[in-house]
Amino acid sequence: MRIGEASFSAYCATCHGIGARGDGARAVYLDMPVTDLTRLSHSNNGVFPTARVIAKIDGSAEITSHNSPMPPWGQLFSAGPRVRVETDAGPMDANLTVFEIVEWLRTLQQ
Repeated sequence: MRIGEASFSAYCATCHGIGARGDGARAVYLDMPVTDLTRLSHSNNGVFPTARVIAKIDGSAEITSHNSPMPPWGQLFSAGPRVRVETDAGPMDANLTVFEIVEWLRTLQQ
């Protein structure tokens, strides 16, 4: 199992589902539908929104699609290593674990 997939399974799958389709076990308890993360590129004119997804996971961007704030996983991972990555919005610094999750999500796009 890849690092991003393992981290997603540990922190995100309870709501987003193991396949990231928004069908996690806790999704039924939320007031709003959980985002199908396999359709992010489709919803963004065929371009995977790397910078936006990093910002949502690490807590630096507001999560408007949740009825309560999504846990800001960036706080949990903040002690971990950081990397400089190229994104659709230009270069940015990102937590390595967050970036690995985002890269795994990129492989799931339909």
